[in-house]
Amino acid sequence: MKSKYLSNPDYNFEKVNRASMACGPMVKWAIAQVEYADMLKRVEPLRDELSSLERQADTNIKHGKEVKELIAQLEQSIAAYKEEYAQLISQAQAIKTDLENVQAKVD
Repeated sequence: MKSKYLSNPDYNFEKVNRASMACGPMVKWAIAQVEYADMLKRVEPLRDELSSLERQADTNIKHGKEVKELIAQLEQSIAAYKEEYAQLISQAQAIKTDLENVQAKVD
């Protein structure tokens, strides 16, 4: 269509409309349809890329949420271990104090 008709300089709205008032709008419509089809051909790869990027973004968001949950769990574990460590240190200090008291009594 493009090479056969649209490349012809006589195939335009003004010339065809002068020859036939019914065919003029049809020529305008045909030219518009060809231009629209060309535009769709150019836009289709961009649409495919967009959908691919959207799927990738969804995957990354889900992965990010999982990582955030893992970080929260690890922070809770660290806090629990810190508490346990503090208790053990205080117990060790109490044992050292008791040991010093016993050592003082033995001496």
